[in-house]
Amino acid sequence: MSLISYASSALKALSVPADGTEVRADDFSKFHGGEPGAKTEIIFSRSKTELFLEVICHEPAEIRAKSSANDWSIFDEGGDRLEIFFGTLTVDPWLIQCAIGAGGGHADNNGLTDEWNASVEIGENFWKAKAVFPISMFKTNNFYTYFNICRYSEARNEYVTWTDLDTKFHEVENYGMLLFDDYSRVYFAETGIMPEKEFTRREFETEMDKLRIPAHSIQHGPWITNATLTGMTVSFGSAGNCGAFLEYRLAGTETWNRIPFDRRDGILIRNHQIHVQHLSGLQPGTVYEYRIVTLHPVTLRENTGAIHTFKTLEPARDNFTFTAFSDLHSNIVRIRKMLQLAPLKESDFLINIGDHLSCACGLDSYYKGFLDLESEWCQKTGKPLCFVRGNHEQIGTFAGLYQDLLPHPSGKSFFSFRQGETLFIALDAGNDKPDDESGLFCNQEMFREEMAWLKELVQTEEYRSARWRIALIHMPADSARYDALAAADLLKMIPETELILAGHRHYYFYIDPNSDICVRKRDGKEIPGATKLPALTVANDTDTMLCVNVSPEQIDVKVIDENGEPVDTRTVKKGS
Repeated sequence: MSLISYASSALKALSVPADGTEVRADDFSKFHGGEPGAKTEIIFSRSKTELFLEVICHEPAEIRAKSSANDWSIFDEGGDRLEIFFGTLTVDPWLIQCAIGAGGGHADNNGLTDEWNASVEIGENFWKAKAVFPISMFKTNNFYTYFNICRYSEARNEYVTWTDLDTKFHEVENYGMLLFDDYSRVYFAETGIMPEKEFTRREFETEMDKLRIPAHSIQHGPWITNATLTGMTVSFGSAGNCGAFLEYRLAGTETWNRIPFDRRDGILIRNHQIHVQHLSGLQPGTVYEYRIVTLHPVTLRENTGAIHTFKTLEPARDNFTFTAFSDLHSNIVRIRKMLQLAPLKESDFLINIGDHLSCACGLDSYYKGFLDLESEWCQKTGKPLCFVRGNHEQIGTFAGLYQDLLPHPSGKSFFSFRQGETLFIALDAGNDKPDDESGLFCNQEMFREEMAWLKELVQTEEYRSARWRIALIHMPADSARYDALAAADLLKMIPETELILAGHRHYYFYIDPNSDICVRKRDGKEIPGATKLPALTVANDTDTMLCVNVSPEQIDVKVIDENGEPVDTRTVKKGS
């Protein structure tokens, strides 16, 4: 179990029970470090609906009580004051800044002055502020929120703060935890682990600190996709939101090129967990080194990741191999097993022909379901991945994350790339059911765009000069069903294609060129009804892998199972 942390200082926490018990703390420090010139004490208590706060500000120098208005004149007119912050950076970020002046005025930055109240008492060598906040003002998560209290003494020109801050009072990343339950139960709510005994404050802080991982740590990836002669996409997932840079160079050289993962309107974007950079203008057939540099959210200190490599595709590569699988549906045991098969060691790249998962139920469904394991393969081999979208990548509330995690530079889910004289055409056959009236699925609109793109593609030199054309599509044109006919409409637009690689049906079969018969090799069944196409169709099973060898004379497709045992071999010869 781990907890994402944006902090640059040790965790502090206070538990405030609902029985009215007073909870005290006086462990303040000067802003930017050092012992304060005077003591500050805080006392929390609460009911079921209200939080009570008392702050005692000991002052050996002059107490300067100025503004009594309930507005920001507390700052404009100067004087001694308190700033009380509540907020959080995770789940649903929010921040309330409340101010209480020694003159009696109070204000906040959210226009909630009428919802909470404050009073001030001035005594000999101290002033005291009392405030009452409705707990409904706060966004709580697992029975807690975050807070900090800062004090300013004008006579001594001293700022003190309860939690250690790096640069500013609005540094919610370093605020302490304000618990509305006891330490042990909050620990259980956060971790799923119930302590054997009741935690003290220090025990809670220590144990929670052990579980925290930095938000800017590289948690997923990197993975490389969209390989072309002159381009590559490098992506990774950070534990939390952070800014990041990609550094790359020609292998064997010393100077790194640095580019931001996301910069807009004059700033580096630091509120992303998914980071994608499309590299272009690279040299064909060339090995590059790259590494990720992330920034700490508060200190902006750099965290430099390991050095990895990739190689751009080659314009004159006529003999090469690649591998493909499909329909793994987050079966990580099978994915792990297949990634260890011998043919992958010789493969120039790995293609996932759709249905990587069953339902997009959040980021974890992508990372834990397939991407973490396939990223490891990228890092070990320096070989790129290619993803073709399947119908299951359209299912689930978080289906839109597919294009966030695995985007093509074109912004589309259909694309082409070329290795040597072979052109690969990756198609998106959409959902396996027609669009509905709700507008949830809009595949017909996408098909119109895709067909317009194909119409242009077949006119290009890239297409016309190719010796081989291989179509990658999740759903094959194997029947008169809706999903197969949608695929057929797309495939008919590229009639010069010699090989179609697909999946979807969860059994291995092939369709010979210009045949309407699906041959199921494993059980010997022959099923009529396929759309006749001039290309050989090979459809992958859930437990098979396609190992493809391309040469100027022929393409050999060896089908093996998850144990590496042969299932079938299909061959396409030039001119056959």
